[in-house]
Amino acid sequence: MATWCHGVMVLTSAGAFEQKYGASIFSGGSEGHGFRYSMFKKCEVIYVEPLPNDKASALFLDEVGNEELSKFEEIADCLKFSYDHLKEEYKKCFLCCALYLEDYEIIKEDLIELCIEEGFIRDEGGSRHSMIRKGHVIFEKLIDNCMLELVKGIGFGGWSNVLVLVKGIGFEGWSNVLVLVKSKLKEDCVSMHDLLREMALSISPQFMVTAGMALEELPEEHEWREDLLKVSLMNNNIREISSTSSPKCPMLTTLLLSNNNITTISEAFFDQMLGLKILDLSNNKHLATLRSSVSKLENLTTLLLENCESLKEVPSLSNLRGLKKLNFFGTPIEELPQGLNMLTNLKHLLLGGGLSEIPDGLLQNFSKLHYLRVDWRIPLKWEEIGRLRKLESLDGLFSTVDDMSLFVKSGREILNRYRIFVGSYDESDGFFYTQTLSSAMKLIVCCHIDTCKELSWLPSDAQGFYIFDCKDVRSLDDISGFQDATDLQHCTVRKCDGLEFVVSSSCLKRLQNLESLYLDGLKNLNVVFGEVGAVAQSAPLPAGTFSSLQIINITRITWSEYEGENALEKLTLPKLERLVLKDLPALKRIYSGSSTVLICDSIKRVEIVQCREIEIVFWFRFNPLPTLEYLHLYKVENLKSVFDEEALGLSAPPTTFFSLKTIHVYGCSKLKKVFSSGSLLGYFQSLETIGVKSCDQMEELISSSTYEEIEALEKITLSNLQRLELTLLPELKSICSSSNVLICDSIKSLEIGDCEKLKRIPLHLSSLDNGQRPSLKRIQVYPEECWESLEWDQPTTKDVFLPSVKFSWRWP
Repeated sequence: MATWCHGVMVLTSAGAFEQKYGASIFSGGSEGHGFRYSMFKKCEVIYVEPLPNDKASALFLDEVGNEELSKFEEIADCLKFSYDHLKEEYKKCFLCCALYLEDYEIIKEDLIELCIEEGFIRDEGGSRHSMIRKGHVIFEKLIDNCMLELVKGIGFGGWSNVLVLVKGIGFEGWSNVLVLVKSKLKEDCVSMHDLLREMALSISPQFMVTAGMALEELPEEHEWREDLLKVSLMNNNIREISSTSSPKCPMLTTLLLSNNNITTISEAFFDQMLGLKILDLSNNKHLATLRSSVSKLENLTTLLLENCESLKEVPSLSNLRGLKKLNFFGTPIEELPQGLNMLTNLKHLLLGGGLSEIPDGLLQNFSKLHYLRVDWRIPLKWEEIGRLRKLESLDGLFSTVDDMSLFVKSGREILNRYRIFVGSYDESDGFFYTQTLSSAMKLIVCCHIDTCKELSWLPSDAQGFYIFDCKDVRSLDDISGFQDATDLQHCTVRKCDGLEFVVSSSCLKRLQNLESLYLDGLKNLNVVFGEVGAVAQSAPLPAGTFSSLQIINITRITWSEYEGENALEKLTLPKLERLVLKDLPALKRIYSGSSTVLICDSIKRVEIVQCREIEIVFWFRFNPLPTLEYLHLYKVENLKSVFDEEALGLSAPPTTFFSLKTIHVYGCSKLKKVFSSGSLLGYFQSLETIGVKSCDQMEELISSSTYEEIEALEKITLSNLQRLELTLLPELKSICSSSNVLICDSIKSLEIGDCEKLKRIPLHLSSLDNGQRPSLKRIQVYPEECWESLEWDQPTTKDVFLPSVKFSWRWP
């Protein structure tokens, strides 16, 4: 039975909970029964309340208020019961998580790779892509069953969560339990709750895990038991493995020593662990030499040396015939180790940038290779790559367009993933490798190519496209195949001097999947979207254009904006979350047309940087922005108004800036006020931070335009404001009108520096009136004499806060 009380639903039994949320929340498969089901059957009453996304968790047991729960054997029994009902391969993958640090956010891809290396995830056909997909299924199931916690990554989306308060399972009072209601999210990481990790280690006595314990030396000799199977010493400060250390661990299969400060490893260290299959020494930045004793590890299948930045010497690998994964990426090794050509079972190979080239004929020895990644400074030849018939993933450089063309014609269809660099790579170019580009499974990067438009080298299934310094491209339409790239999600165009417009209007409908667009340093760009002709001309955007676009970043371009007859009445970007306009010296308006309405119902962040000709941020032509959280204005030198008072005050819905938390205004030399009227502050009740700096003509933070308004607004409230920073404002005379009081009961930090004309702080802290401790903890003022001249709304304020004031210079 379910009822409602004060907005919280009350479910009087586990059956009612199932009826409301579905029996699937307890999982129907044999691996899904366990803690949640057995616990809810014992609950007398359940309260259910939806949680906001920022408190999302797949954790079934909340730590808050539950410290004593670990004392109850019943809880441990429930956890074990849930584990026991997992499939065998699920159990093994779950136990792998215990090898990582406590409370560690484990990158899911890394975890899947480890389980593949351990042999816990297999595929009858041997396809690496299939094994990765199977790994995602396994960990998704473990998350669904609340054996692991999902940690939100860089994707867009969220979880639907319910907070469940339970009573009657062996302890008095109520306790919090978080239950996962499945929803879509682009996840990156998982973590394991402490209680589950303890359980995993307790049922794995042959594990020795001291990860993240700040160890400077290896564990004592007696701790290295002969029956150990897996040892994790990752993320410590171990510096040296001395010559006296030679643990006798004949059954040891996995040794994880990544993320330490190891400089040397003794010759004898591996002598008595000849059964070792996985050795991870990644991210030991001071390790210069790998001892020859590694050559004796004939059972080794995985050797990881990624980002060992000092590594120069590696012994012969000719005895490691069973090696399947070898990672030298991020190492300065200049010559490949002897015997590499004999590793015919290799399936996973990564080579670093210390090499000048790959010896001719080497790759043809690796007919089983599934994954190849080679630093972009080392050219590949398609005549060798094309022979790797089992290759599924390729990450490398083709220095010639001919090799790239062969890849497009004959090799692309065999790959599930590729990241191909075409042209020449130079670190000084400052490769703009964004998070959005890195998420593309199929990425093409083109740099320093002179004859792009005559070539047909863009695969139709490309998801990411980055083009840099390709001078003869007038628009992306010139690239054969671009019009067919309907899967394109991320596009970056930089320093292509011949580019006059990005794409023609005829191509726009083919870019419905585009999620991010970065334009940088295009000095001859006239318009963004144009018509093909002798002179580039602007074209109107068809309805529905860029319906998937989430990020727009435009930097270092000289065009202003298009004023034409075909301006849209309405431009809708329903998924746009971030807009960045930077170093656009001629830009006067954000978009074209004097009456255009820009609708961005999902936008969270707006940054306008060094766009000196913008006089007003045209918020009145935006639809309400209830999702906007962050506004950053930097060196917008001619800016005269941030918010349009007349339109905003008369017609804007109350939710217009409902979510705005942060406003930063820096170096806007002509701006005299941030808020042109105190009456506007009703739209900004979520504001937490206001920062204003180096605005030479700033006179008031909050202005009052008429006497009537001053009288009507005796008290102005910003109930959530926590931080106020006012620095290098030589003309600032007041924060608000002399007769107004600013109520900020949540404020925690106040910074005032070099505001010579500011004489009054109108902040009113209600806690001082009530004799309570104020929320304001940090006050920073410069110079010190400024503090003496400041007047506060409440006469006792200065005395109360004097002991905590810091008189220091912090501003450049």
